[in-house]
Amino acid sequence: SGLPSGGDRRKPASADYGANWCPASPVTPGPSAAREGRSVCYIPASDDLSPPQERPVVNPLRHPWLKVFMITASCVVHPGTTMAQPAVAEAAGVFTIADGAFTLEAPAGWERVQPKSGMIETEFAIPAASGPGRLTVMGAGGSIDANIERWEGQFSQADGSATKDRVTRKKIKVAGCDVTLVDIAGTFKDMPGGPFAGGKAVERPDYRMLAAIVETPGRGNYFLKFTGPAATVAAEADGFNRMVEGLVAAGK
Repeated sequence: SGLPSGGDRRKPASADYGANWCPASPVTPGPSAAREGRSVCYIPASDDLSPPQERPVVNPLRHPWLKVFMITASCVVHPGTTMAQPAVAEAAGVFTIADGAFTLEAPAGWERVQPKSGMIETEFAIPAASGPGRLTVMGAGGSIDANIERWEGQFSQADGSATKDRVTRKKIKVAGCDVTLVDIAGTFKDMPGGPFAGGKAVERPDYRMLAAIVETPGRGNYFLKFTGPAATVAAEADGFNRMVEGLVAAGK
């Protein structure tokens, strides 16, 4: 008695334990519900054509064990529990070569920028009061000697002497790779878009280049070139060398 008709499809709008738990008209409770002081709602499924059933509305205040459970389920952390910490973002200066096979980290303060040429894989700008420097990283073909000779041709000397006579080379071994270090100075014929991009070269007096040619096993040679005003390169030379010497196989 007092139950809504079978066509009534009203449902509760929320699952609160307060007065809004049963927004539909309450159903007259049956004998057992009346004895226990329970309220009853009619909540049929949309396709339920069976006779309506009593569904008790549980009041947590009348059930101490449920109130305790609700309180315990809140966000309480045991004093001995270590909360998970957010993952530390990868350092901005970390980059890879040889399709991710080796990892390096640029010195602090070097700013990773969009490469000026599609041939360059990674590029950094090196801010300095004496003028900005530039680090480019790319894989390329050609022998080591041929590439160094091409770099020598990009520098000229104020006294007219041959640049090749002033170039210094050094071989080291890092992470199983042979690495050739090159140091060249003079007036630099700068091709911002790269040596094969065309366009007019800009002559930059009193410039210097530090380069590292990394021979990666099975993945070819990779070229790291740091160019800029001589004073800027001198100030950052130790950082460049530490970066190269810090080359590691990925995952180590």
